[in-house]
Amino acid sequence: DFGDGSPHATGQNPTHTYAQAQTYAWTLVVTSGTGKCNQNGSITISSSGTQQVWVPVVSHSPGQGGAQWRSDTGLLNRSSSASANINLILHASTGVLSGTASVVPGGQQILGDIASTLGLTNGSAALEVQSNQPLFVTSRTYNLQASGWTYGQGYDGVASADCLAAG
Repeated sequence: DFGDGSPHATGQNPTHTYAQAQTYAWTLVVTSGTGKCNQNGSITISSSGTQQVWVPVVSHSPGQGGAQWRSDTGLLNRSSSASANINLILHASTGVLSGTASVVPGGQQILGDIASTLGLTNGSAALEVQSNQPLFVTSRTYNLQASGWTYGQGYDGVASADCLAAG
């Protein structure tokens, strides 16, 4: 059972092509003589080679005593031959905000105050990064003090398969 409503495979070494990108729950049943073994799992199909990475939280909000919470995001294109075309999607409580970026082969780009750049004027949200090339994604959320000092922590991007699902 491939999990998409298609007919079940009955032969050895079955193959299957999924019609659309999403997560499917599959079931494998192996029968041999009088023995039977069941295995279940899930598979996430991404659309046409798109890499999806999540930064758990980015912020643009006021802090105490004039301080400001900000998040910078770093993108490193791991391809040595093709530019990365990137979609940035901010999942805020007020709605979805988005933008794009491009990084040359083997290049990097730092996106300062990414939440504000995407249009979030006050608050925190999860950042989804989609790319047509393999990326290394980092983020640093920090408290910018009136004196110019910063205090913060880093959040590396997390592949979708390694994230918790809602519910």
